[in-house]
Amino acid sequence: MAQCKLTPREFIGNAFSPQIAVVCSAAADAACQKNNLSFVELLQPFCKLNTEGHFKDPQGTTVAIRNLRLSIQDINARPPEPSLAKKLLNEAVSSAMCERTTAIRIGVTELDIPVSVPWFEAWRETFLNVQFPSDHEFTKHLLACMIVISTAEDNPLERIQTMGAQLHQSIPGKLPKWFNNNALRYYILVHDAIQDDRNKAETVFTEMKTIYGANNCFLLQMNSRPPGLSDDNTHLPDPWSQFLTKHSELVGNSEQNSSPRTPADIDGVSAMPSELTTETE
Repeated sequence: MAQCKLTPREFIGNAFSPQIAVVCSAAADAACQKNNLSFVELLQPFCKLNTEGHFKDPQGTTVAIRNLRLSIQDINARPPEPSLAKKLLNEAVSSAMCERTTAIRIGVTELDIPVSVPWFEAWRETFLNVQFPSDHEFTKHLLACMIVISTAEDNPLERIQTMGAQLHQSIPGKLPKWFNNNALRYYILVHDAIQDDRNKAETVFTEMKTIYGANNCFLLQMNSRPPGLSDDNTHLPDPWSQFLTKHSELVGNSEQNSSPRTPADIDGVSAMPSELTTETE
């Protein structure tokens, strides 16, 4: 049998974590790309909180939550086409096959079957990642949105308003799908400490807090200093390498990707595979 390395609570927390969208301006994305990362990739090592978080239920009671994991994704990210999704599922299974077998006899037939199914966890993780948001459930619907701008913008506050207005232009039945019409919004000002004006960053950030609230605005300072201008960092750990997307094909923008999907769609990925195909040498 497959041996799950996570407890049931950990598995549920990882598989069905809160979904958060990111809307990033071109200037903010350019600031992140100086370190060869997108803004979404930049946040990945910090998506699992090691500290205790708190939220209030509808009755106003404060509830503590530990080991909260957030799923942060670009608002334009789309699940792969069904044909590609099935290919990824096949690859997940074929890359985790168990070579040890045991013989069993059924009537007059003798079969060699694997002693375990280590492929199941890989298949399950891939299956959960390639699913389209269903109309009848909200585990893949977006709860909140980060609007990200840079101090390099000519008019950062105007840029926030433009990006925020675009969020209201979502077409019913198309992706992205929101949990409700009042999704939480957070405003992030990216500041390049090497190239951007510190005084401008402080002024813009103060105005952001005045308009949108101090609890909803954040200043993210980055260091884009080129390699060679600082001490040797060759042996420093790279916390981002394990989070970089293995399959670049997972991101698509076709109209088919934007169409609504439900388990009733026979072409979608919503069930166990009926057949596994692997390449033989």
